[in-house]
Amino acid sequence: MEGNIVRNTLCRALFIGAAICAVATRADEQPGVVKFGAILSLSGPAAHLGDTQLKTLQLYAERINAKGGVLTRKLILRHYDDGGDPRTAAELARRFTERDHDKPDHADFVIGGSATETSMAIAPVLEKAGIPFMSLGAGSRIVYPPRKWVFKTSPTERAAVRVLLADMKKRGYTRIALLAEDSEFGKEHAKELRDQTGRNSLGRKTFGVALELDQNYVPNDSDIAQKVVKVQSLAGLQAIAVFGLGQSPAAVTRKIRESGITLPLYHSHGVATDEFIKLAGKDADGVRLPGPRMAIADLLPDADPQKPVIKAYIAAYRERYGEPPSAFGGFAHDALMLAIEAIERVDTLNYEEVQRSIKLTRHHVGVTGIYEDSPGDVFSLHPASLLMLEIRGGTWRIAD
Repeated sequence: MEGNIVRNTLCRALFIGAAICAVATRADEQPGVVKFGAILSLSGPAAHLGDTQLKTLQLYAERINAKGGVLTRKLILRHYDDGGDPRTAAELARRFTERDHDKPDHADFVIGGSATETSMAIAPVLEKAGIPFMSLGAGSRIVYPPRKWVFKTSPTERAAVRVLLADMKKRGYTRIALLAEDSEFGKEHAKELRDQTGRNSLGRKTFGVALELDQNYVPNDSDIAQKVVKVQSLAGLQAIAVFGLGQSPAAVTRKIRESGITLPLYHSHGVATDEFIKLAGKDADGVRLPGPRMAIADLLPDADPQKPVIKAYIAAYRERYGEPPSAFGGFAHDALMLAIEAIERVDTLNYEEVQRSIKLTRHHVGVTGIYEDSPGDVFSLHPASLLMLEIRGGTWRIAD
């Protein structure tokens, strides 16, 4: 009898202890705040990207908290500057692998990687730690082959080059030159263009465009001038493609026009900003590129599902900072909204459930485009999210 009492008492104690543990575990999963980290290039060559991205995240963290937070919890942002350096980005990512929710560097999800290089450095750290990462970088290799914990919101070079080549085909351009910046962004877009214009490639059969001159340039006046001379020396060209970020594409544009070259000029979505028009001046007129709808928000028809989302973002950003945002800020906006939508869909901060919820994204209308599911168990921008734009009279227009 005494043995039975002891056994029953022990069983009751174990049962109560297990219940307490279960409650404690659930409380850990549902703390009083939602924390997210941001690793952005706030200094260095990509600072113009990180600046508008951080401002966007700060703005919307404030706005979300003003409306009651996420799952009625306050949303807290902790951000770091990687200076555009991949090694620094990886070191900062390790800070956000802290599992103790009470520690300052704990993150329920992370947004960042203003450029492909820094995104590629952050991704394996957070993939190994099992923390959802919303990349802002452009390169398709950030998510291909697919990674369980890594997602991205910006257009890929694959999508951009296809839109560009489709426009060239429509206009009958079959012989082109390429000037690609000696950067990760320039190299990735150049590789995609080469793949799509190779003699026996499917892209060559589809678009009929051949790459007659293929040059990388270092972003300085001397090297740009040398590469433009090579363009001048080749007869029969029908158009020029320039791939780069920051100030160098504008410098290339000016040099091409100063040299008397009047060939149609194409750029990438990386310069779909008013800053590019300002830097290139009158020489920007006529430039065409695949760009997001944000650049021509006022020209969109009212029936376009993105129009109210874009207009609301631009208005909120302008009210807060006294200037319009760039498309790069839109990537950050969409990353935050997608992550929050995923958390609210599953009503938990459990990492595993949140990453599964992100993958369930269907027809999310963002600033940058519409996010759909796609082969490979990842979501991506709908191909129609990029439009062919043209600069006319110092402003962005939809290309004819």
